[in-house]
Amino acid sequence: MLDALPAPPAGKFGWPWTVDSVSGPVEEKDAAPLPKISIVTPSYNQAQYLEETIRSVLLQDYPNLEHIVIDGGSTDNSLAIIKKYEPWLTYWVSEPDRGQSHALNKGYERVTGDLIGWLNSDDLYCQGTLWRVAQAKLANPLADVYYGGIYVIDTENKICDGFWPTDADIRYSLLFGLDIHQQALFWEKGLSDRIGGLDETLHAAMDMDFVARLLLSGRPTRILQFLGMFRHHPQAKTSRIRDVGMREVQILRERYAQHLGGADVHQIRRARLMQIWMEAGPRYFVYKAFQRLGFRLSSSLLGGSDFSK
Repeated sequence: MLDALPAPPAGKFGWPWTVDSVSGPVEEKDAAPLPKISIVTPSYNQAQYLEETIRSVLLQDYPNLEHIVIDGGSTDNSLAIIKKYEPWLTYWVSEPDRGQSHALNKGYERVTGDLIGWLNSDDLYCQGTLWRVAQAKLANPLADVYYGGIYVIDTENKICDGFWPTDADIRYSLLFGLDIHQQALFWEKGLSDRIGGLDETLHAAMDMDFVARLLLSGRPTRILQFLGMFRHHPQAKTSRIRDVGMREVQILRERYAQHLGGADVHQIRRARLMQIWMEAGPRYFVYKAFQRLGFRLSSSLLGGSDFSK
């Protein structure tokens, strides 16, 4: 809980600094067994955001949690931040590695949970995310991939966009871009044990490849709520190696070409837009239109955290 963690730095307010957790219902807390959830955070020289990321995990007030931080030998203040929260971390290490994919695979080797989540060191979980995932698992025990929507935030945590969790479709991800995001993705440990970890030859599109393999081998279910926050900033990896990402996406399109077949890209996009229209309503499209024009509107226009109309 909030009062158990170190005090936030001066000038830091809101979630996850001065706002407490959103807990699960009492009946869920008393239910047994709650799935154990393991979160792996890869990090390298992200001291500006790392503490906030860690707090967004620890302040979930989820009783069956382990948090693993794999740092690549940062040269900034990251190590001091990790040690500051060491009493609440299940495991951490700071040593040179072969990149983000390698760091994540090192973390996955350590997890003992039923469900695994991947949260980068500049991203956040929303309040109550782990309870929502646990409730989805209890309600859909045969599923083994769980995902929701994400907000896009800036360096000051202002919400500047949002992405709807639509039906899982590997064709859409490969043709138009990843629409199941790691900030809102959880999967059964047994599933990743079967399909293997991240492809360490990929440096930008390893998440797209991993999600593709999850979808091809798993049974996904949607959680119609915002679960995570993707932080967009100039130092973000996706901003720095865009060209690498484009080349790797083409590699993946060739790798999974048999699953694209004779896909009608216009039909796939129309079906996706129709689903969003039916579920979210027209104000979602109004929000997106204004966002693309550079206006920042309240996230409540997206329909609230549960996407209700």
